[in-house]
Amino acid sequence: MDDDMHVFVKFNSSTVPISVNSSSTVHDIRKEISKTNNIKTGEVRIIFAGKELHDHQKLKDMDIQNHTVVHAFRGRHLEPRTPLHLQKVSTNASDQSDKSSVPTYFVLCRRVCGAVKPGKLRIRCVGCREDKIIVTKEPQQWSDILQKGVIQGVCHTQGCRGPQPEFYFKCRGHEGQDHDHVVPLPLVRNNFLKVSCMTCLDDDSNPILVFPCPSNHAMCVSCFESYCLHQLNSRQFVEHESAGYTLSCPGYDADCRSAFVLDVHHFGIMGRENYERYKQFGAEECLLKMGGVLCPGTNCGMGIFLDDATEQTNHVECSECGLHFCVLCKEEYHGEETCSNMLLQGEAANSRLLSHYAVNMSLSKYDTESASTIRKTTKPCPQCGTPIEKSGGCMHMECPLARCQFSWCWICGTEWTPDCQDNHWFG
Repeated sequence: MDDDMHVFVKFNSSTVPISVNSSSTVHDIRKEISKTNNIKTGEVRIIFAGKELHDHQKLKDMDIQNHTVVHAFRGRHLEPRTPLHLQKVSTNASDQSDKSSVPTYFVLCRRVCGAVKPGKLRIRCVGCREDKIIVTKEPQQWSDILQKGVIQGVCHTQGCRGPQPEFYFKCRGHEGQDHDHVVPLPLVRNNFLKVSCMTCLDDDSNPILVFPCPSNHAMCVSCFESYCLHQLNSRQFVEHESAGYTLSCPGYDADCRSAFVLDVHHFGIMGRENYERYKQFGAEECLLKMGGVLCPGTNCGMGIFLDDATEQTNHVECSECGLHFCVLCKEEYHGEETCSNMLLQGEAANSRLLSHYAVNMSLSKYDTESASTIRKTTKPCPQCGTPIEKSGGCMHMECPLARCQFSWCWICGTEWTPDCQDNHWFG
């Protein structure tokens, strides 16, 4: 038999494997179930992906593959209805006459494939968690799937009859178990229209990520990964009220800066390790925005919220590594001495800081030299204190940190004003 495969049919309390091929029909499954359970073929109903299947439909047309699970129950067979295809949710294609132009869901399969893969839509009952549910209408857009309660249904699990379906996704790239779920990527789509990537200009890339800006700027997945990594390494992600730590479209149109990626699962495209960094940086930015500080101790970075006593003395003790440091200058705590005096002491201050901790002394010289070079070649941002180097250009500076972006004058060391522009814009 060509394309031999097994379909698992859940009937009553048992799961029955049935040998079929891709050209088999639903009628073949119904016949096998009726023969095994000694009931009439017309009394067997088959449910898959929220719709009842009918005799004439071929398994290959229903996206039923090897080890796919379908549900069967005893009841009067209804008249044919249009089956639910995952291809109906979103499309950029004007011609769907062949399978190469049929739109597809894309998902992020972290656990097995570790990449963006085509996905398949599945439906189950919220109450009993079984797939034996028939929806009252087909989803037409992403909101129908992602928002609860938009589409209703009827569960045919005995004793349930719940009205609420739940949509979830599985990866097409591997054969998984019932619980092997993946996250959908609504912004990743097939490139049917041969849209050029806004970065590399390649129009053959498929799939592409389409930003939610009015111009629908698009990037190939690899360029989107590079864009995210660059912004992450320079901490250029921004805090969004509902989406959290995210990015906007990098286009130059006026509306691009407000077109944010609202589903942060898309940043999983960077890979597991970088996605963990993304979550860590997001937590740190949230802490700093709320007035907290990060411990400057070596390999620490503990997040600390400040209390009233700390605000009066600028003295913080890290509960993680035990370091006592100054909130203002992030150096070892210096008591009554002001931060400006400490900075002027330069290398002596660094030597005192290093002497209190177990460090590799062969590296201490270079740590001190690096700190000295930073002090000589940079100026701190007047708002957040981040050291900034001026390598050329005019005197108008802008802090590179996304949470700050303070506009200031290199000469005055204060906020940029029209006077700065008139008097010493270019030196």
